[in-house]
Amino acid sequence: MISVWGGIAAVASVVGFAVPLSIGSGLPASATPTGRIIYNATSQTGVQSDIYSASPAGTGVTKLTHGTGESFAGSYSPQRGRIAFVRGGVTGRLWTMTATGTDARPLGSGSLAGSCPRYSPAGGRIAYRTGDFGEIHMVNADGTHDRRISGTATTYDQCPSWSPDGTRLAFVRYSSFSSADVWVMRDDGTHATRLTTDGVLKSAVAWSPDGRTIAYDRGGDLWLTAPTGRDQHALTETAGTESDPVWSPHSDQIVYAYAQGPSFVLRIIDAHGRWTKAVGVAGSPAAWH
Repeated sequence: MISVWGGIAAVASVVGFAVPLSIGSGLPASATPTGRIIYNATSQTGVQSDIYSASPAGTGVTKLTHGTGESFAGSYSPQRGRIAFVRGGVTGRLWTMTATGTDARPLGSGSLAGSCPRYSPAGGRIAYRTGDFGEIHMVNADGTHDRRISGTATTYDQCPSWSPDGTRLAFVRYSSFSSADVWVMRDDGTHATRLTTDGVLKSAVAWSPDGRTIAYDRGGDLWLTAPTGRDQHALTETAGTESDPVWSPHSDQIVYAYAQGPSFVLRIIDAHGRWTKAVGVAGSPAAWH
């Protein structure tokens, strides 16, 4: 994920190459991940970023976008069977397409620009972050009634994540280039509440489908908190960098981007931190369905 403050790009994670890697071991048979993971990755030449999907075992890799401008996935709506994504760079125009990459079309009139588009649980709305202004906007899924719901002259809000009942949004709020915390607000932008107070840099949040836990990256590790801000604790503590957590549909596992160098690979961790496994592809995850 790449955030932009005042037009200056600050890289929070790096999209990796879309080439298979070795798959890890030690996964309990009773906890074998299922479904499809949607992720962002560059071509082997490192020039073009596209959207892919794969099984949690790294098999069945499918390229969903094909060289029509850099594309970055945001979320998937089971109700609509569509992926919301950005075309034309990390702060390009908002588009949608089917889960197989067909019927790609701009959202609304095609003028909406931003990043991190997130479908509401019911699929009727999309929350997203505007390009250079650090505001979170809400728009109907057909592209109508775009409106700002957060953002001030002294803060910068990053990539929202919906509560499963569709009434609240978790997000990261920057108070400076070097200080950020996790916040929660109602879906109309009111009653914003700060959950973390340490100010350590964060870039992504993910609200679990069962509503019990919010995952976020903090200083290169993955952390968890209750939606009330209680029980904040580290899920990972490694020498590498973990970012961009995405929950499994059953809230029992998290896929994330992991790096011990310039490139990120996808890994899966048990929600209690009991095991991890390599997915077998490189990149940054966006959705799991």
